[in-house]
Amino acid sequence: MSREDDYGNNIVKFYTKPVVDRAASEAAGKTVFGEVECVHILPGHTKKLEIMREVTDKDRAIYAPRYEAWKRAEAEGRSLDGTPLEVFPAVERHDIIVLKAHKPPIRTVEELAGLSAAACPTPGIQLLREKAIAFVENGSAALLSETIARLKSVNTEQSAQLAELTAQLADVSAQLKAATAEDTVKLAPKATAPAPQKHRGRA
Repeated sequence: MSREDDYGNNIVKFYTKPVVDRAASEAAGKTVFGEVECVHILPGHTKKLEIMREVTDKDRAIYAPRYEAWKRAEAEGRSLDGTPLEVFPAVERHDIIVLKAHKPPIRTVEELAGLSAAACPTPGIQLLREKAIAFVENGSAALLSETIARLKSVNTEQSAQLAELTAQLADVSAQLKAATAEDTVKLAPKATAPAPQKHRGRA
């Protein structure tokens, strides 16, 4: 669930994202997911970039009414027990929004698989339900491994791009320093020898 509000000039949205709980996964012998709280802040009437990150105590204080309302709405839902829809390759972002708006909310692949055909709001959701059933019964481990591998690949690619940009920035910085030093040398005043003094003879 999420909540959007116009807080002054900012559009604020709190949400959760799934993360792999390594300790719980090792204890259970299978992949177990947890959730972290995140915030999406879209500044209004400014040229600042939108912000998407994990929630901080400062966010909780500044946007307290919004945060508390969101937490109450979250408490009305069920705890996450299963594979989050966000890591299911068959669903798109708009599908997740529709499923979470369902009564009761559908938040995991297992809940989607357990949905009755009559309860599916659209033919598209019906098709996703069939894929979820196949995921749970046949290929959940393979599909999940594929998803995790894809996410790791994206992270590796982003890390490589960041390293390349960092190297380019360092190169530009070194060139700029060298050019500045060269200009400083050129502009430095040259030392001049004192003019010889003329001796006047006696009249």
